[in-house]
Formats: sequence, structure tokens, C-alpha cells
Amino acid sequence: MLNRASFFLIALLIGCQTKDEPISSIHLPLTIVKGYGPFIPAFSLLSKEHSSTDPAGAGWVKTYLPIKGIPPKWQSVSRSMIVLNIRQLVYQNYVSENITFEMYSYLQKSWKWQPDELKLSKKPIKCYVYVIWGINSEGNWMAMVDTNNNLDFSDEKAFYPEILDFNKNVSSTLNEQIVKYQVYQNHQIIDAEIPIVIKQFNGNQFGYNFPRYAIVELIQKGQKHELAVVPSGLTSPDFESASVVEMDGSVQNKVIEDNELIEIEQYITIGGLLGTKYKNKGVDLFNNTVKLEGIPSDVVVYSTQVGYLFQPFSAKEFSTKKTISLDSLKGKYVLIDFWGTWCRGCVEEIPNLVTIYKGLDKSRFEFIGIVGGDTSDELRKFNDKNGVTWPQILSDSSNKLIEIYKITGFPQTVLLDPSGKVIAKDLKGKQLQIKLNELALKKI
Repeated sequence: MLNRASFFLIALLIGCQTKDEPISSIHLPLTIVKGYGPFIPAFSLLSKEHSSTDPAGAGWVKTYLPIKGIPPKWQSVSRSMIVLNIRQLVYQNYVSENITFEMYSYLQKSWKWQPDELKLSKKPIKCYVYVIWGINSEGNWMAMVDTNNNLDFSDEKAFYPEILDFNKNVSSTLNEQIVKYQVYQNHQIIDAEIPIVIKQFNGNQFGYNFPRYAIVELIQKGQKHELAVVPSGLTSPDFESASVVEMDGSVQNKVIEDNELIEIEQYITIGGLLGTKYKNKGVDLFNNTVKLEGIPSDVVVYSTQVGYLFQPFSAKEFSTKKTISLDSLKGKYVLIDFWGTWCRGCVEEIPNLVTIYKGLDKSRFEFIGIVGGDTSDELRKFNDKNGVTWPQILSDSSNKLIEIYKITGFPQTVLLDPSGKVIAKDLKGKQLQIKLNELALKKI
């Protein structure tokens, strides 16, 4: 006998798929898997709570909660509220008037977030966990996690955080703690558990992540395909910015690198090269599903992903005002550099790019900068001072290039082959030089 949930899922799949056409939109239920699996974890920094005198964080102060049970012999004690669902935390504190309307509006704008109040709990839920750390009487750093989420550390056990060594113990779950918290799903507040690992960096800095990901199953042409849904760096328990990857035979018993993960708004082909193409539309935490949008086989897909055509553009170079189009660069290898003069990582890479560009055969190679968050004057002064001579396009309200290519962080580079297809991403330093030298030896 089918239960209601099973019937709904089958009806949804049948409704979205015909015999000859790919599924247009599917929602696959998540099954949580404990551990890091084949994925490389990152660590978020444990940040101390802000004070009311801190201009950058004063707006958060009223969201903090009182805790007790801190070991009396500890010194240099710090505390942190680790947020397990930031949008729920913001919403419930706005409803409770702990966050001002101005701050709430600012966060919506900066996050490009339109709250769906039907999927958020007005009643405060435990979408956080408190952590404290300090120096014990023997002079050693220790930490405690409020695993039962009662804001009282007297019933918790202190532990010595493992010192992080990326070459040895990045995937170790030593001293893993199981935290009780709450989620809001299908209009219900549900008790849940999540594992957390805390490690010590150099000195008094500490980081954390959550060793878990999710699995979904997709039935396509009678074949079952298993996909992993992976929170960014395994640091986001609400599956914000979750990537997907097919867990077929090619990934068994291997480490899956970050560049193999399909991010939100990127494409994944299920069932081999001639399989069905889907776009990752992200996780719906309220319904505990991941959404995949099917792409018809006759649709030309543009993407910044390796192996896809880069979407053509036509825009004016900021200083000469001459039009630059991707079509005019066909036949050349083109490095597209998304950057800004205010971006530290971008600026640090400029001397290397200047050196490489000087040695390029301009009949075969070109660099194009797409600049965000700068004015013409700022860019001109920077280029004159640092010897930047390749064409630059300012992304503005007219061309909206940063938005079109869905660039969410700088720097980002995309290397195109002579046909306009992406062949590499985010190369810099020696890696970029080696790749361009390799391409220079090829005949077009």
C-alpha cells in the first residue's frame, strides 16, 4: 500500500515526465548520510560574539542568548553562536523585534533574498548551537559544545580540539559532537541531530564543520542513479549553496575534488554523455528536497563550467569605448578575468598576469577583464599604476555582465578555447603559465 508521501512523489514524477521528453522539473527527497564521505571538508572560523560597540556587528547583539555553566577555572573564554539556518534565525529575530526593519531589509537586499514566510517559523526554534573555548588550569586550550541546546554547559564534557593539519587529519572526526537542534519542515517544528567537528588552527583560532551530506535517487529510463548533495565545504548545515555530483562507478573509492561538484545553476548530465542534462536549482529545506530542472536536448546551453560554451557578449572597452565581442575573438584562446581593484586576491594576481600577458602571442591569445564594483576613474588609475594593458570592460547597470555570468565572488577566471568553449577555470600563478605554455605548442 502506498502512503501519502509515496503517492505524491510518484504523481510528481509522472506529471513532469513523458515517454519521449526529459523531465522538466523534479524534486528528490534527501536522505542524510553521516561522515565526510569522498568529499574534502573545509572549516568555518569560530567567530566571537559581537559587542554593542562594534559598528559592524552591533545589530546582531540582541539575537544572542544567555548561557551558563562556563568552567570557573577557564581563562580567556570566548563564546560563539554557530548558526545552523541563518535565514530562519534572521526571520524569527525580526518577528521577535531583536532585528530592526532596516537591518532585515538590508540583509534581504544583500543576500538577494525574498523571504517565503510560509516556509519559515514565526515561533523561535533552536536553529543554532553555542560553543565556548578557553584555557584550562593547565594552560591548554579546551572547547565545549552545548550538545543538548539548553544553554547550560554544566552538563557538557570539555575536550581538547585536534590541531588541524590539512596533510594529515583534515577528514578526522576526532571529538565529534552530536548536537540536538530544530528544523521547520512542512509547517512543523521537528527535532533533529547534526554532527559537528571542531579543530584548532594556529594560536587561539578554531574552526568547525558538519560531517554529513545527503543522497538522492533518480530513476531515469528504468535505471537508478544515485546523486550526492553536498553543502559548500560541508560547513553549511542548511544546505545553502549545495552542489550535486553523480555517485557512479567512476567516483567509487576516490576523493571527489571541489571542481567536480556541480554548483547551483550549473549543469549535470545523468546517464553518461548522451544522458539527460539537468540544472541544479538547489535544496528546498522546507520540503527536504533538491530540485533538478531538466534541459531539452535541443537547447543550446551556455555556462562557465568546463566543457560548455561561454555565453557570447558584446560590450564597450572602458577606456577606448570600442566594442568588444566574444565573436570577434573566435580563433583565439581567451582568458576572461572577473575582478575588481578593491579585491585583495585580484590585486595580488595582477603582477603575474602582467608578466604573462607581455609574453603572449597576441595573434593566438587574449585577456579580457570584466570588472565589478569599480568606477572608470578607479580602474584607470589602477591600470596606469600597475601596467595593465589588456582590454577591460566595466560591468554596470547596462551590460550586467557580473549578473549574467552569475559571478558571486572575485577573482574568477575562465579560459576559453578558439571555439569559445570553457577549457579551464580559476587558473593563476604558475598553473596559468603552464597551461598557456602548453596551449602555445598546439596547432589551431
